[in-house]
Amino acid sequence: LMDLIIELRCGGDTGGGREAATRLLVVFLKERVLHRLVHPFLPSIIGALPLKGVAPRLASAALEALGELAQVSRTSLTPWVHQLIPHILETMQDQSSASKQRTSLRTLGHIAGGTGYVI
Repeated sequence: LMDLIIELRCGGDTGGGREAATRLLVVFLKERVLHRLVHPFLPSIIGALPLKGVAPRLASAALEALGELAQVSRTSLTPWVHQLIPHILETMQDQSSASKQRTSLRTLGHIAGGTGYVI
């Protein structure tokens, strides 16, 4: 998990390293037995997710990871909701990528369901 966080923070945009790390994070978050390992790293994971100013594929992967993180962390994500929601809503309105729109809508649903946040 720490290697994934480091790759997300420090990995270059060339070669797809950040996208691969983000996709691996999604796989990690889907494994129930690993959920207990996520909570201590929650602030680091949220800070490392490449949500802004990146290629559409990387942004979609990061949004998917955020949705999975919301399902795992549930109410522990609440302190970051006000920071994350405006970005998710902005991504939903982005007409350049239908994939990003679908992923952001799904992520918004996961955050709302996990934290109880109402828009």
